Amino acid sequence: MMKILKQIFNIYTLIVISIYSVLLYIYFNHFDSSKLSDDNDKWGTFGDFFGGTLSPIIGILSIYLTYKIIYKQSEESDQNEFKNMFQILFQSLPEEKKEISINKLVGDKAILKLNSDFKLYFEINSKKDSNIPKNHQKNIENSFLSIKGDAKDSFGPFMKNLHNMLKFIDSYCADNRKSDYADLLRAQFNSHELLFIFYNAIGSTKHSKFKNRLIKFDFLKDIKDDNSIDPDLRNLFKVKQSKYPINFSVWKYHIRIEKNA
Repeated sequence: MMKILKQIFNIYTLIVISIYSVLLYIYFNHFDSSKLSDDNDKWGTFGDFFGGTLSPIIGILSIYLTYKIIYKQSEESDQNEFKNMFQILFQSLPEEKKEISINKLVGDKAILKLNSDFKLYFEINSKKDSNIPKNHQKNIENSFLSIKGDAKDSFGPFMKNLHNMLKFIDSYCADNRKSDYADLLRAQFNSHELLFIFYNAIGSTKHSKFKNRLIKFDFLKDIKDDNSIDPDLRNLFKVKQSKYPINFSVWKYHIRIEKNA
């Protein structure tokens, strides 16, 4: 904080000196004052000119800089709160991952099993689907529901926490640090965990906000070139804009517009 205050003070000083210099130049250039006067009245006029001109400018600058200091203090306080909350959520991830289970497998092994089962369920559901073109979203959602049931939704808390962390970064982290925190979070996952996150993102249309944040932070960039991911699944991993209606009336006509959120 002291570094920021020092920078603001230096800027303030530079601005005031610059204004003084400009006013001195304007005054002496306009009145052609090539030498100092012995007349007290002229010095009084000179003082009135500077006081009347500088006082409002310095007053406005002081108000603005005071606002900037208060804003910076508030911003720093918000970032400290963000760091504390992020650390709490971050530290809970390993324990929540250990809670993921299926067929007596837990943690990493359970995630590997769930990935394999999801892929198998998707292949089975796709073969059952006689529609041309096939309804991939429906097949994916059925497959996701199957593994969710097999795992008794044991991965729910883990995925919710991950989404909350991305949401927290997106909403409260300083703009110039968002990508750093997202990268720090991403570095905690290996390739099959990232694949499991990918399956969760496309597992339901209700997960669109989670998917959009993963895309925004390029969270799955380490598995972008994974050839084991079915192309039909990749095609569903795109930003989906939610829409909300705008209703208004003109005379007796009612108009409804779907607007992207």
